[in-house]
Amino acid sequence: MEFAPFNLLFCRQIRGPLNVVNDQWLNDEDTPLTVTKFNDIVSDAPKLCPYIKHDIQLMPDTSPMLQPAYRLDPKKEIMHAKVDYLLQHGSAAPSILHGFLHLY
Repeated sequence: MEFAPFNLLFCRQIRGPLNVVNDQWLNDEDTPLTVTKFNDIVSDAPKLCPYIKHDIQLMPDTSPMLQPAYRLDPKKEIMHAKVDYLLQHGSAAPSILHGFLHLY
């Protein structure tokens, strides 16, 4: 089963401009009647795309991991590790400007 990119994007068959003009030219009265006649079936609410099914299988007795979307920059990780090492071994002392470091 093959789908055009527009079918997957909009989840429906896309009509070209010539089809729209042709439908308006030939069936000018049918379109409004169809929408009002079948209003309980046709709705404006968005629905899930029928072509794609998302299914992620988890292992038994597990739950999804809660973690940030992105990892910390590796250079920042190295810098934090070195600063923590210096603070633990007394080679450095916390600064009064420590609270302002997040601004830079």
